[in-house]
Amino acid sequence: MQEVWKDISGYEGLYQVSNLGRIKSLERFDSLGRKVHEKIRKLQITPHGYVTVDLKSNGKRQTYNVHRLVAIAFMGYEKDKDINHIDGNKQNNRLENLEWVTRRENMIHAWDTGLNKKKRKPVIQFKAGKKIAVFASAYDAQKSTKVHAPHICACCHGKRKTAGGYTWNYAE
Repeated sequence: MQEVWKDISGYEGLYQVSNLGRIKSLERFDSLGRKVHEKIRKLQITPHGYVTVDLKSNGKRQTYNVHRLVAIAFMGYEKDKDINHIDGNKQNNRLENLEWVTRRENMIHAWDTGLNKKKRKPVIQFKAGKKIAVFASAYDAQKSTKVHAPHICACCHGKRKTAGGYTWNYAE
């Protein structure tokens, strides 16, 4: 794929982003009149695995997620949407690996691809003190019983007495 460069919104004439997920500073003259050559910017990786870059304008430095810069420059901005890495690799910021999704779609993708490694706690459903069922997680219980998972968790943590007419506990 051929690399295509576009200006970064708010940094026109200073920085550009490519469809391959690279960032460059453009050739220009600094405040002292010295020539600054075009240069590919060094990227950082956050503790959560996302690639970021620091951009500077008018003496102010700001850190940006590279996947957001790529998506906005090449696909436009979509309000109330997240950017999903299709292959699950947070460091692959190529345009063809990014898509705008709802927060819900992004969470489902994370679970389906094993990116969300949070431990799932089994829950037990009770009616009148008798064990009715055991589920691998509150979300699995929600799928079967139509009782909201956050309400089930609140019962398990002792913050609610019942949810959906049942009592709930975490399995030991």
